[in-house]
Order: sequence, then C-alpha cells, then structure tokens
Amino acid sequence: MYSYSINLENVHVKSAHDDEYYSSTNVGGIHLEKNENGTASYLNRIDKCWFQNNSIRFTGVTDSSIKGSYIWGHTREFAIGFFGASSGANEVSGNLGIITSQYKGGIYFGSAGINQMRIINNEFDGNPLLVGGIGIYMDRTMFNTTITGNTIWGCGSHGVYAKDPVALTVTGNNFWKNNRSDIGSDDIKIEGENF
Repeated sequence: MYSYSINLENVHVKSAHDDEYYSSTNVGGIHLEKNENGTASYLNRIDKCWFQNNSIRFTGVTDSSIKGSYIWGHTREFAIGFFGASSGANEVSGNLGIITSQYKGGIYFGSAGINQMRIINNEFDGNPLLVGGIGIYMDRTMFNTTITGNTIWGCGSHGVYAKDPVALTVTGNNFWKNNRSDIGSDDIKIEGENF
C-alpha cells in the first residue's frame, strides 16, 4: 500500500544567502506540486518547522496543512504561496511567525478558483526592521475562505487584501500598526466587481 502524503515535522530549512538578499521570484524552500498526471495531492502536513529566508509553495495541493511553524519569508516572493485552481481545503494555522515578503506578502494566493481555505490563529510579523508587504494577499477570486483569530501587525501595506472574493469571512483578528510605510493602505481591503 502506498502513502501519498508528505509529512515534514521539526525540520529546519535554511537558505544559503544572507538576510539582506531579496528576490522577487520564488527561489528555495519547500515546493509541493501535483503534476497533471498525479492521482493524489492530499493529506500533506508541515508541522513545527522553521524556514529561514525561504518559502513554502503548494501547487494543486488539497486537504493539507501548515501548522506550528516559523516561516521567515521576507526575502522571497512570498512566505507561503498557493497556486492551481485545484488547490483547496487547506489550512494554515497556529504558526508562530509568518514574516511577510515585500513582494507578495505572507500568504499569497496566485490562482483563481481556490476553495475552502482556512487561515486560523497565526502571527503575521511585519517586523519594522524589515521591508514587509501585505499579510494575506488574495490576488484572484477565491471561494469560502475563513480568516480568523490571527494577529497581523507591522505590515508595510495591507493586513488583508482580497480581489473579488466569494464567501469570505474575516472575524476575530487583531490588526496592529499596519500601513507602516504610510502609503494609505488599509488593514482590510476588498475590491472587485463580482463579490
């Protein structure tokens, strides 16, 4: 019998580059991807890991989780990225620190049609000594997304930025000292034509 899940626990993934080296493209870290011939992409788990100057990317991955970790992604394109319309029913919860990227944020959703995402009880850290961007950046239409119990502080711009969301719930979060770069950003910005 085969196991189709990937479980990473208590892993330290460190980039070789210095803290001052920024890249607007995703280079390094963990990338889980369901290819077009794949039959399973579910029940993956990243738990209690430390990503230093790195990122996590899920492409076409469903029913999986990123929990209890520290993701120092400020030098990358994003700290955590989700791609592929087939992605969904994933959870990002209880992470001790998600250090936001200046490019596409702490958690970035780069594909339309992602469904049933849960972002619960995380600490988004836009450290004032870093160049931090958006906390949660939903760049395309997403469905049934819950953002609850998070602390989102010190982001250079928006805490949550959503474009054309469908069934978005944002409740019980703590927003503190966002719009740090004083460019007129909001803690929560929702825009579009169809939401």
